[in-house]
Amino acid sequence: MDVFAALLVIGTAAVEWGIGPGLVGLAMTLSRAVAVPIYSAFSGIIIDLFGRKKLFSFGNFLAGIAYLGMAYSTDIWMWTAFSVPMIWSFFTTGAASIFVQEELPAEKRGFYFGLTRMMTAIGALSISLSAPVFAALGWGWRPILLYNAIFDIFVGILGATVLRESRVWLERRELIKQGKITKEERLPLRKVISDPFIRKRFFILSWVMFFLTFTRVPDWFRTTYQALTLGFDFSTIGYIAIAGTLMGLISTPLFGRLSDIIGRVKVVIISLIMCVVLSILWFMTDILVGRGPVLPVILYFGSLISVWSLFFAAAGAFISLWQSELYPTSMRATLYTWNYLFYTPPDILLPSVAGSLGEQFGSIGYIAISSIGILAVIPVIIFHKELETKGVEITAN
Repeated sequence: MDVFAALLVIGTAAVEWGIGPGLVGLAMTLSRAVAVPIYSAFSGIIIDLFGRKKLFSFGNFLAGIAYLGMAYSTDIWMWTAFSVPMIWSFFTTGAASIFVQEELPAEKRGFYFGLTRMMTAIGALSISLSAPVFAALGWGWRPILLYNAIFDIFVGILGATVLRESRVWLERRELIKQGKITKEERLPLRKVISDPFIRKRFFILSWVMFFLTFTRVPDWFRTTYQALTLGFDFSTIGYIAIAGTLMGLISTPLFGRLSDIIGRVKVVIISLIMCVVLSILWFMTDILVGRGPVLPVILYFGSLISVWSLFFAAAGAFISLWQSELYPTSMRATLYTWNYLFYTPPDILLPSVAGSLGEQFGSIGYIAISSIGILAVIPVIIFHKELETKGVEITAN
């Protein structure tokens, strides 16, 4: 829900503040330049050493506080300042939520994981539904962020009081107490270099994460493109978001079951390729169909971005599941977040670069930068057999 809410309203907020895509992109770059490196370097280590529950709960609570600040932002710079803790919390709670994968049975982990991610899509749907309602009432975009703030604070408190710690993490902690796992093995980070099996997986996933960032450009700028290029109002943007969110709702259980049958790797490859192809097509709406909130433009753009949402949700969900299955429990969260050290440089620079290209060259600028994301699938295709994790057992070791 978190980043989705911010991305849903940023286009309309940009119109209110009288700024263009270049400044929107610069704001995204600045907030990510602070938040993502901190997450990448330290969050995983804390999660592995002290448990999944603590950071999951704290991250949600902090995100709620950040959204309160964003809701009352009077300009893009105030928004940027509060975006920093929101982005850190978004990534950190995502990493901490690996307790979900650790609790699920191996043979149907993809399907059950998809069902849990569907709950996230339901949260996003509630935000999408609120957009046209608030627009009709004349309330604008700020109440959406207030709603998200209340929800996150509630989840943070609920997680701290009700959520159970990961079973395999607790089993591992007990083995450490009994002396069956040495202190040196508590977080055996040297294995990233010394163990060729782990090393190869780590660097392949780091390649994937680096180029995956380019496939995020369409998500970052979709409402900016709708508001500033196509000329859609907030209500129209909201209705299109509802359609896309509904597709995301069915995506994760559907592709989850598919991944249990054909494997995680094939689902990752298919979803990434389709994300790139479909984003190119909907970014060309103003070139191929035209501009303005008229029926042909809305139908063309809306139908393509809805199908794109199906594959985009699948890519995000099952790359996450695949990562967690590739790594041992001893350093699962650490390596998961360290992969983002390779995601971080483009994640910091791309919003500003893509925003500037979009402002100068329009759709072609967005397309040129986002298409590079297709390179993410190259090592996955080459090493697909040894990277498959369908049915793998997750243990305390």
